[in-house]
Amino acid sequence: MSPRDRPNILLLMTDEERERLWFPDGVRFPTRDRLAAQGMRFTNHQVHTCPCTPSRATIFTGQHAAISGMFDNVNFSWQRPLDPTVPTMGHLLAAAGYRCAYVGKWHLGGESRRDGIRAYGFDDWNAPDAHGAPYLGHFIDGRIADRAAQWIDRHANDDRPWLLVCSFVNPHDIMLYPRFRKLRVREHGVDLPPNFSDDLTTKPVTQRYWKATCDVTAGVVRNERAWRRLINAYVDLHAEVDRHLGTVLDSLVASGCRQNTLVVST
Repeated sequence: MSPRDRPNILLLMTDEERERLWFPDGVRFPTRDRLAAQGMRFTNHQVHTCPCTPSRATIFTGQHAAISGMFDNVNFSWQRPLDPTVPTMGHLLAAAGYRCAYVGKWHLGGESRRDGIRAYGFDDWNAPDAHGAPYLGHFIDGRIADRAAQWIDRHANDDRPWLLVCSFVNPHDIMLYPRFRKLRVREHGVDLPPNFSDDLTTKPVTQRYWKATCDVTAGVVRNERAWRRLINAYVDLHAEVDRHLGTVLDSLVASGCRQNTLVVST
């Protein structure tokens, strides 16, 4: 198959999104539902690590943390950036004749290089990286969607196939809401999950360590009303990023590239 006959690839990524097992039946995410209706869903999958950097390293290299050396997030001083000599999705597809572009959150380090993340196989890169600040997804995800839509429009008639990674921040914002700002949250009717009152002494010890760490760094959530509000905020962030996903998919349809583009959402 010649490069021109190969499909484009659009990889859509969200951050801190989990299976909607305890979301109310009335909560709908039209863009995600649209993707599911037109494609295939994988409902029995697991990530091998929870933190951002190790999980992203696995997505782009196919290597688990024990092999890639990416055990923690790169914004911590003890974690080095991803080794650019390790073959990535970008390297492999570029070698197959693809134009490879990346818009949005990277969080694998090395982006401060003069050539951005070209060493990792992506020629087009929109700096700076998007991670680590409160409300960042709320402020930047719309711009990520717009930049991705503009990129698709510019390259709709390219003479070679393309890979575009569009990586959103949300629903990650739930992790870093400052205490001093009152949340503006739409009510989605989400109640506390059935396991809310589980005794963590029966759980893996890492769960107790993590809860203690969060209580110290982010503060203790002291009552069930506050917890319900935060859980509704988490659902609200899903709805917000769903709209941005729609912006990108609509641009793909408008560009005329939809029929020759493989869309992957994770």
